[in-house]
Amino acid sequence: MTLEPPVLTASSVVIITREGGLAHFPGLGRPRRIACADCSEVQRQALQRLLVDMAHRCGGDRRSGGADRRVFRICLDEGRQARQWTLEIAEEQAPDALIALWKRGEVGTSS
Repeated sequence: MTLEPPVLTASSVVIITREGGLAHFPGLGRPRRIACADCSEVQRQALQRLLVDMAHRCGGDRRSGGADRRVFRICLDEGRQARQWTLEIAEEQAPDALIALWKRGEVGTSS
């Protein structure tokens, strides 16, 4: 698996899940799906920059924290093909833009 994400296309779907923590709340654990076909070119480019930034920030660090550690898992699906790319990033390392995507499900820059 490559660290650098593939280039997003109109057929790309980004799936964001948040896992871990002390308590499980089913509604909060629901994956967020971003269909790039529903995004403008500007939004798709912003999402691409965010994925690249997270890949560089994470640097392949997969240290285990503890039972209460939360992580975001970002997966990239390309239509009928198998999952092409996956990244796991600890919640404390997550950029504000990823947290905004998780909370609002919107593509763009963080405020």
